[in-house]
Amino acid sequence: MVFFLAISKFLSSIPRMKNNKKIFWFSIFLFAAIFCYHLFSSAFDHDEIQHLHATWLVSQGALPFTDFLEQHNPTLWYLFAPVLQLASGTEVIFIVRTFDVLLLAASLFFIWKILRSFFDQSLSRWLILLTMSCFMFTRNMLEFRPDPFMTFFILVSYFFWIKTFREQKRKDALVSGLAIGLATVILQKALVFLLLMLGMWGVAFLFAPFWMFERKKIFAQASIFFVALLFPLLIFFIFILEQGHFDDYWFWNVTFNKFFYLQAMVSAHISWVSTVSRSFAQSGLVWVLGFLGAFVVCVQQRRNFSLLSLFFISLLYFVGFMRSGFPLAQYLLPFFPVLILFSGFAWQFLEKQHRRFQFFLPLLVLLTLIESFAIMILYQKNTFQLQCMNHVLETTKQNDVVMIQPPFHPIFRNDASFFWYNNNIIMKAVSDYAKKYGGENKGEKDVKRVRENLPAVLRKTAHAEDKIYPDLEVYFKNYKPMGKYDLYRLR
Repeated sequence: MVFFLAISKFLSSIPRMKNNKKIFWFSIFLFAAIFCYHLFSSAFDHDEIQHLHATWLVSQGALPFTDFLEQHNPTLWYLFAPVLQLASGTEVIFIVRTFDVLLLAASLFFIWKILRSFFDQSLSRWLILLTMSCFMFTRNMLEFRPDPFMTFFILVSYFFWIKTFREQKRKDALVSGLAIGLATVILQKALVFLLLMLGMWGVAFLFAPFWMFERKKIFAQASIFFVALLFPLLIFFIFILEQGHFDDYWFWNVTFNKFFYLQAMVSAHISWVSTVSRSFAQSGLVWVLGFLGAFVVCVQQRRNFSLLSLFFISLLYFVGFMRSGFPLAQYLLPFFPVLILFSGFAWQFLEKQHRRFQFFLPLLVLLTLIESFAIMILYQKNTFQLQCMNHVLETTKQNDVVMIQPPFHPIFRNDASFFWYNNNIIMKAVSDYAKKYGGENKGEKDVKRVRENLPAVLRKTAHAEDKIYPDLEVYFKNYKPMGKYDLYRLR
């Protein structure tokens, strides 16, 4: 009887949850506490260690794309190079993750600003909690890589994009353009959003009467947007030219990347279905409300250009994500905030359909948030990775070269190979590129380099990603097991 009275009392309090600030701030506090635990305890992603090592190499004076392989814009590495110069141990991973937590907070602030452009405070609070319940979003914002920084600037651009079409102020178009330009400087992937936004300016100009726009104003704002986005891009390319490795940058970041992601016959053992399914299992409410809200926007908000443009930008981006050869979880980072925005319209629609949704939607958000807390607490731990990294650092000299794949790479040691990460996949693609387009097979050149300077330590396991570097099997007899972490040392 007492149990049923307690349940009855709880259910009767649910209508008050919608405007309950205490629930909101308690959830924020609990999220912050558990997220901090997750920051220090959770396993490292391959890309985190990859970008940290690239940053350390830059801090030592190495030129990306020329002295070591990379396929991303180098902006992040140069920004964080001073941090890696001062650090010497694996604690640096937690230092840069802390920067990403601050970036997540800043991103949530701009998501809040976007939500408040359309919804009242009460609904916006629940949508922020819904954002925090989306584990794939918060987890990938934590990991040190360019994607979270790119996502932040895309959110800034979106907020001022919405303001531009609502208030028709040129300064908003300027900030929106500048932000999307900065996003592209950080990661070339943002070029997709930049081009789609430029396309939306064209749509706004051509069909101006439908949205009651003045073509002169649209043209002026679009011009300001375009000039503003060019400014950071111009500075970036001048910097690359001054570094003296523009040709290498262009080959690995543009020419080869285009071949690698769209044409190369490489197996990534991942599909967009598995990535989306994993996110749906973790945060199904975000997907259900987001897609329902997208339908509501298309039907009820046709006259709202900023909303409709965000719908088409996100839809086309998602189609590109599905067609990508590597549909990884971090690629969805810019997609989730738009799903959250559309979820607000689904929320309003459902509440109008039946009063019962005023009870159940907040409850579902809290249950999803609790699920994300459980995932963060139970997530694979980083103990083995840290022990492996520290063991390599302790048993090697500063000038030793190693061959260890991320996320076990010790960060603060040079590599025997130019193709120091994913070498089996990338070297196959390099070979295929040389066969198709001719020219030097850079993989063969690298094999000679490794023969001349064998790694002092390597890691070999049964997993395909840790398969020994091509040709190194011949020399494996020269190695002896170190007895820990699948590591082998040169005799």
